[in-house]
Amino acid sequence: MKHPLFKDIRSGVYYLLLFLGVFIAHSFIAIYYFRLPFALALLDAFIFYMVFMVLGIGVAYLISYNKVSRVPTGQLVVTHILTGVFLSSLWVHLGKFIAQNLIAHEWYIKNLNATMPARIVEAMFIYAVLILFFYLLVYINNFKEKIEQEAKLNALIKETELSVLKNQINPHFLFNSLNSISSLTITDPEKAQEMVIELSLFLRYTLQHGRNETVSLETEMENIARYLNIEKVRFGKKLNIDIMCDNSIQQSTQLPNMILQPLFENAIKYGVYETTSQVTIHCSCSLKNNMLHVYIVNNFDADSITPKGEGVGLKNIRDRLQLIYGSPEYLMIGSEGNQFKVHLMIPQNDNHHEQD
Repeated sequence: MKHPLFKDIRSGVYYLLLFLGVFIAHSFIAIYYFRLPFALALLDAFIFYMVFMVLGIGVAYLISYNKVSRVPTGQLVVTHILTGVFLSSLWVHLGKFIAQNLIAHEWYIKNLNATMPARIVEAMFIYAVLILFFYLLVYINNFKEKIEQEAKLNALIKETELSVLKNQINPHFLFNSLNSISSLTITDPEKAQEMVIELSLFLRYTLQHGRNETVSLETEMENIARYLNIEKVRFGKKLNIDIMCDNSIQQSTQLPNMILQPLFENAIKYGVYETTSQVTIHCSCSLKNNMLHVYIVNNFDADSITPKGEGVGLKNIRDRLQLIYGSPEYLMIGSEGNQFKVHLMIPQNDNHHEQD
């Protein structure tokens, strides 16, 4: 068991301040009650103060083994009374022994013997103060540990929830990619090989950054390029990509990793899947007022499909935004005519500069 005084510097400082108060109080009593000269009173107080302070450290162990929560009140009171009498007598007699050897003054020794009962009462009072001090210190330390444990638990829950959300997306994409590779091995082996390479790089990114909450937009866009290369192998000229995002913005901004892939996957699912015409996915980025804005727009065949609600991918993005930034409203979606629009906003640090 680690002593509560040694858990942090602040506890030790409080302990020294407590005994500084004891030193001042003892000096006052020595001058006005024991009638000692000022210098002799300070020396007497210092001797007993040091004895009290050193032996008082052991009181914390007594409290640790006699917690209020697990020891009956009556037993606790009796234990502290008996311990207080014993320790007070020990403290005073040890202090007397040291003082007699350091202060060889007949009048002082005579005064010391005469004031022993009063000193024992004083020591018992100090013991009571120590008991209250250590109970308070143990309570504060336990409270801080509880807060830290709750914070760690919440962080673990948050990390687990984020991992679950990511894992709900990846298998769906992997399943489609493997099916496409299986078909391409027969119809176009070279494209199948190309797709396997891109898929392996994409999966390596997923594993490499799985534990990081955020990555640079540049890193995320590199992975999006791999994802789109895989999809272009599947769809060919049917899928057209137009990405406009300044390099300076990509390098200076951060966003949750793997958060863009479901947006592009959604655009392909509801755009490319359901039409025989070419579908263009436009992506643009801007940075305004320390907020990264990502816009993704794709056309779709209004006669073939009418987007309704949100799929798993968009819902998961909202859940991740809620977990990381405290609000799901950083993702806005809508359709106008034959265009589906997505607007994603990611808060940035204050050191980012506004750019367009």
